[in-house]
Amino acid sequence: MPPRYWIGVEAASICEATGLSDPITGMQNLADRLLDEGGWSQPPAPPIVLASFQGVHDVRLATMQCAGRLVYRDDHLIIEINEEHSQGKRNFTANHEVSHTLLPTYAGQLVDDLETGTFSQGSEEELLCDIGAAALLLPPRWLRSHAVAGGPSISTLLDVASVFESSLEAAARQLTHLDCWPAAFICWEEGFRKDERVAKGQVMMPGFESFGGPRPKWRICRAYSTRSFHHFIPSNKSVEDTSLVAACCELDPFTWGIEDFDRGNRQIRMYCENYYASYRKGGIVRRRVVSVLVAAPTQGGQPTTPSPAQMEIL
Repeated sequence: MPPRYWIGVEAASICEATGLSDPITGMQNLADRLLDEGGWSQPPAPPIVLASFQGVHDVRLATMQCAGRLVYRDDHLIIEINEEHSQGKRNFTANHEVSHTLLPTYAGQLVDDLETGTFSQGSEEELLCDIGAAALLLPPRWLRSHAVAGGPSISTLLDVASVFESSLEAAARQLTHLDCWPAAFICWEEGFRKDERVAKGQVMMPGFESFGGPRPKWRICRAYSTRSFHHFIPSNKSVEDTSLVAACCELDPFTWGIEDFDRGNRQIRMYCENYYASYRKGGIVRRRVVSVLVAAPTQGGQPTTPSPAQMEIL
């Protein structure tokens, strides 16, 4: 995460409470203290128990539009989580709400979070709570050994998401923060170049219907890189239909090999593993391929074929 200038009272209060100059490190320190208080020695740390240490009476599923919220029910502070989300997303959201209570400025006020896990730079409080949620759900103290033992692979990513009960992208983000090896996890979704996107309400000119419009390509939606991975990954960059990424689909959910990737100004040759992992959001199923990229090896064998995973609901 690039350095930033913090201006909010939440960041200042974290530094004062922990004696640390960096609010991010301070938030992670507060999460570590809570894990120490719970006395866990291995993952996962149940969010409902973590919440109880913070005076939260219960963590419940609810029918709602937002991801999660802190509310009072019968004079008890409750965390409510969107019941439609998959378990990994629910766990992150619950820990996000717990992180609100970790802030020294928290005084029992109601919180309503439309989204969690975006790590948005627009709200310091929400960013800090996402950082706290990641530290509670995927603590580096336990995660590092999994990363070192498994190496940069799709199997490692899926194993971490299963053991820590997180979503794939939460696992990818936290794995890259550890920087145990030079690698990048990339999420591809079908989309268009900016100049190909059709504006809302725009219709095709009469007489041109038979020509159709541009076809969507697999494009980079989100990328998570370790600090030691020195290649720039341009957003919305596409791959050709003949690529290993595009070949990954429902019928062939795992592809791997060495491929040239366009980074904007030149091609880079990388070893990639690609895993088809569609997800559902807002009632719509979205096709997604998750890749791991590392330097092309001089030699190597066939990777471990990952087990199928359930569709995530985010």
